[in-house]
Amino acid sequence: MEADVQERALPTFSLAERDRRWRRVLELMATEGIDVLVAPANTASYNKAQSDARYLTQFGMVEESVACVFPRDGRVIGLGGPSSKLAAGWIDDVRTPRRTFAEAIVAALKEIGAQRPTIGICGLAPSPLLFMRAPDGVVGHTLVEKLRAELPDARIVSGTEVMAEARMVKSEEEIAFLEKGVRLAEAGLQALLDTARPGIKESACYAALVAAEIARDCTLPFMIGWVSGPVGHVYPRLTQATQRILQDGDVILNEIEGRWAGYTAQIDQSTFVGDVPSECRDAWAIGVDSFNRTVAAMKPGVTYGELIRACADTPSVAGWSARLVLHGRGLGDDGPLITTPPFDPAVVERPLQEGNVFVVKPAVHREGRGETARFGDSVVVTATGARRLGARSTDFATYNVGVS
Repeated sequence: MEADVQERALPTFSLAERDRRWRRVLELMATEGIDVLVAPANTASYNKAQSDARYLTQFGMVEESVACVFPRDGRVIGLGGPSSKLAAGWIDDVRTPRRTFAEAIVAALKEIGAQRPTIGICGLAPSPLLFMRAPDGVVGHTLVEKLRAELPDARIVSGTEVMAEARMVKSEEEIAFLEKGVRLAEAGLQALLDTARPGIKESACYAALVAAEIARDCTLPFMIGWVSGPVGHVYPRLTQATQRILQDGDVILNEIEGRWAGYTAQIDQSTFVGDVPSECRDAWAIGVDSFNRTVAAMKPGVTYGELIRACADTPSVAGWSARLVLHGRGLGDDGPLITTPPFDPAVVERPLQEGNVFVVKPAVHREGRGETARFGDSVVVTATGARRLGARSTDFATYNVGVS
């Protein structure tokens, strides 16, 4: 490796990890009757819309378009920019098409003799396990039209289900990357806790959080969900803080991502500012209890429906109760997505598998009150149960800052 590349090299996975992924994808392609997968470029949604291309190539930096042509028989062709050198080692045939990705994909398909195959386009349609937040899919019109015009004998189908199943079970290497992401998010949270006080601008707290993660080599872009305001009267979720000044009795309810080499973990956390009402402790107790009950119920073979019930069975405190909020994590919006009912019956009945990784973050609610407390963490399903990837305390006092 050249010296200038070596000193800039990105975190990468082993060849054994590549072979594991590719083998599983090829098995699923055969089952679905797909001859070649196309994972197109799309930097939307914090780069998550091209997560399949990143999964197959390990290419990708902030706002860098990457794509992949992945045949059942023949060479894999990766399309990327600077990261194809900085995260090299998996693919021999690497091309840099700049902005003409649809044209480059069609050319690659012709080269490998894919004039009459079944072509599966990743993200063409959503599934309950991948691209659940993109009901219209994430594939551009131009690519589909070029494929139809220049490969008229090809059959075009969605490849989403293949990649959804392949990505559901995480390897030890992937889990290690996600655990690193949690550490980054925890560092961001600590910076927020160190900064938030009555009289401080929310944007200053946000800046401290982001700076703490970037200083530790967090991948950009990463998402922060920001909900803030007086206890019981918070403003709806934003993705950045405003110039508002924190007041005594405020609460900040954060979703904080940490990304390592594109792998996204998330923690969810309340920060209580100054002297807050006693009801905050009651809501916090329900949040932690429901989280612990849900995690305790997680093991291979347990269904998502059983997890929903385990969370809902948390005994209420002073009228506060909980319902499950859960979604997958990895390179993108991995499934399933359990937020607001009704839920897809196929998801409710699906059993957990060893190697599933989720953000578990129960919603705590009481009639007539806005959201008040939140505790969530990234969790991996193991052979014998579940393990938190995070290490932060569940003690209320840890997150009550600026107390007079």
